[in-house]
Amino acid sequence: MFFLATFVIFVILTVEVHTSAKQLSNEKISSCLKQYDTCANEYPTCLKYYDRCLISCSDDCRKNSSIVTDSSTVTECYIACKDKCRSENKECVEYNRACKDVCSKEYHYCLKDK
Repeated sequence: MFFLATFVIFVILTVEVHTSAKQLSNEKISSCLKQYDTCANEYPTCLKYYDRCLISCSDDCRKNSSIVTDSSTVTECYIACKDKCRSENKECVEYNRACKDVCSKEYHYCLKDK
């Protein structure tokens, strides 16, 4: 009877330790996701300028084009606008890429950190 009681207590303690470890990892994941969101929220403003430039440029290009339905014209407009907007927003585009990389790395380090 004593061994049975000891075994039951051991099982209960093992389950409690496992459960608390699992909760800790869920809390850790949640914390790391919040850190990622905070980091990632720093770059969307920059991206808006690039997107606006791309939309505006593409609209102007299509309006000034003689054949709007020609797929090659649309493609040429897109390529020209992409180049134009990238050069106008070069620092922004590079910053955006760098920020995504940094945020992703920070998230992975956060998960590994105990």
